[in-house]
Amino acid sequence: MRERPRTGRRRKLAVAVSLAAGLAGVRATQAFQAGSPMPPSPSTELPDPLPIERSVKDPVFAILIGLLDSEGYGQITRERLDEEIRRLGGKTRLPYQKVAWVARRALEPGRTAEVTLRFQGPFKASVPYSILGYHPGHVEAAPACRFREWSLGEVTLGARGARFDAVHLFSLEEGSLLVDIDGWLDFLAGRALDDTIVTGLAVLRQGERRFGLAFGANRRGELRSGVLDFRSDKVLFPAPPELKGVAADLRRRSEALTH
Repeated sequence: MRERPRTGRRRKLAVAVSLAAGLAGVRATQAFQAGSPMPPSPSTELPDPLPIERSVKDPVFAILIGLLDSEGYGQITRERLDEEIRRLGGKTRLPYQKVAWVARRALEPGRTAEVTLRFQGPFKASVPYSILGYHPGHVEAAPACRFREWSLGEVTLGARGARFDAVHLFSLEEGSLLVDIDGWLDFLAGRALDDTIVTGLAVLRQGERRFGLAFGANRRGELRSGVLDFRSDKVLFPAPPELKGVAADLRRRSEALTH
């Protein structure tokens, strides 16, 4: 009989899967109803061309993080995003063609914002990042997802008390985002690798490196999370020591801020 994977290895794989799916599906209220495909009227006109973060490899993430860094507010349609990606000449793993529009609206400029992502319809796509040599499942999301964003600035996080800056925390307030693990992998890996309900995302910087985190829970409420290195455009498996415990800290902050 084949030996079952070790619990530690299974848990790390679950972490990586959760991150890849969460960051792939989401970055971002008036037209929120399923029957309203048009974006809300922008309160601020975005610059042309859009600002980008040069240290980020994927062009979609480079644009979105550039807007965060420049405190850009307004809306981006799929067509505008497509133009910007062609201009940059890069390749993306993300299924952005399924997006209708993304809007970011300031609540308290420089402190809090509302980010809404509208898909063309109910969203379903394969996990875009290869983990251990295969794509382990798919992502499902509601036609629209609305996030509350907090700009936290410089923060101490994790088991090692590491300092991070340019920290943006996103808490899912409306809609849904689910990581659905392939049945065969779920069976082999056991309880540590479950379908995961993603509840929050974060973008943060340490030195010259930018990271993305996704966090959530399985159906028993156990934390699942993962880390994406934006410079290499790879899931970090396992997460580096300085990021241990960071997702748990961010989830606690998210829960405190929303209650």
